[in-house]
Amino acid sequence: LKHINKLKFRSSRSSFPETANLSGIYNGIAKHGIDTTGITNYVSSWYEASQDPEHWPDIRIVTTKTLFSNAVDHARWIGVDEDSLGEFKRLHYDETRQHKTEPSVDDEKVKEKVSKVFDKAADIINLF
Repeated sequence: LKHINKLKFRSSRSSFPETANLSGIYNGIAKHGIDTTGITNYVSSWYEASQDPEHWPDIRIVTTKTLFSNAVDHARWIGVDEDSLGEFKRLHYDETRQHKTEPSVDDEKVKEKVSKVFDKAADIINLF
């Protein structure tokens, strides 16, 4: 919830109360038909920035697969010394350890509506 509230803050939205749970958040998304978490705004804003190479921010957007598969390059990019790359050289992406999750919602209609709201963000992420 802390991470979602950080995204909401950056999207100029008020935080969820500390007592909020994912089921309630999903029900709100389904009811309003919009992302109330700030996740879509976050993903979309970075994607839009990536389309303007002249003003590309000094960041990299990575998936777990690209992060692990290119760990040494990413480490060098952030300034890790050549002598300190050993730990990064041992990293690799292992698809068998990937966790697949489903929204923790029992109502199929709510799950369907929530998934549809996040389709745009998922499409952008899947580009990488």
